[in-house]
Amino acid sequence: MADEHPEVLNALVRLMATLDDLSALDDDDLVRAVVEARETKKIAEGRVAAELRRRGWTWPRIGTAIGVDQSTAHGWAQPYLRDGEA
Repeated sequence: MADEHPEVLNALVRLMATLDDLSALDDDDLVRAVVEARETKKIAEGRVAAELRRRGWTWPRIGTAIGVDQSTAHGWAQPYLRDGEA
């Protein structure tokens, strides 16, 4: 469903972040929303790490800034780095 209706899942993620009572959502919607949120976070972290690297930041500095080990930051950034960037 994520590929078919990303706007619906994004809305669910936003809804979950603001709802005090999640009982209005069915089980499938709850699970899909949390999985989508996790994937969105992973993409954002990788893109940010790659951009900071392009701006001249070192891997240790990036890792410290985003709260992970430098090798984790590097791994997250790999899909978003261009050829020749490391």
